[in-house]
Amino acid sequence: MRTMNVSLPEALEAYVNRLVETGTYTSASEVVREGLRLLQQRNAAAQILRAEVQEGLAELDRGQGSKLEDVARRIRARRKRPAKRTR
Repeated sequence: MRTMNVSLPEALEAYVNRLVETGTYTSASEVVREGLRLLQQRNAAAQILRAEVQEGLAELDRGQGSKLEDVARRIRARRKRPAKRTR
């Protein structure tokens, strides 16, 4: 594994130190790696969302959209359903 030096504002440094001191993470490197993994996940999700928005816009351009009232009705119906339990 390669080493990289990173400068942090005092508030972030204190946060990283607190996470290590409380035992949430074993090292500052572990905190940074986890933060970067989460950033990768967020960016991947944002990329998927952008692609879905572009597809939705293309569907609208082709006249394949849904009426707002229909979409709102489906959303309300979904919210009324009981949540699925996961274990």
